[in-house]
Order: sequence, then structure tokens, then C-alpha cells
Amino acid sequence: MDDQPEILQPLYLVVLIEILILIWGLKLTAATNGYGAQVLAGTGMSVVAGIFLFLFSLLLTNVLFPTLLNEVTTMQVGTLKAASRPRRRYPPSWHSRRL
Repeated sequence: MDDQPEILQPLYLVVLIEILILIWGLKLTAATNGYGAQVLAGTGMSVVAGIFLFLFSLLLTNVLFPTLLNEVTTMQVGTLKAASRPRRRYPPSWHSRRL
């Protein structure tokens, strides 16, 4: 997984698809609905999309790729460790000094 960072790329695609479908759905209802109805329609579409994405996420992480979350966590820990710098060591007198 450390050599496959592209596995995180589909997340951006999912967000883009949801936004495009929301815009498309609101354009379809714009001619017949006023502002309040548009807000309600957008909220309804977002709720339905959220339920769909939640169920698909469960399917993805529990059935299709059960080790995906562990692999992503391992990759992120490795990335953070590689990016961290060693701690600065102070002389012993630094800790015992009182102001």
C-alpha cells in the first residue's frame, strides 16, 4: 500500500460526481420550484446521496476490501513518520533551570 497512493484518488471523484448530480438535479427542478422548494429539493437529494454513499462505503470496506482501512492507516503512519524530524535534545540543565 505504501507504493500505491493512488488508491485515495477515488475519494475526489466521488465528491465531484455528487456535486455534479446535485447541480443537475437542481437545474431540472429550477423551472417549476421557487427558492424554498429548491432548498428542500437540494436537501432531499443530499440526504438520499448520503444514504447511498454510506451503504456503498459499508459494502466497500466490509465485503469488497476488508483490509483497506488498515492499509490506509499503515500508509499514513509511514508517511507521517517519514515527514517528522527528530526531537531536539536539550542539555540537562535546561530542564532543571527555574525562572
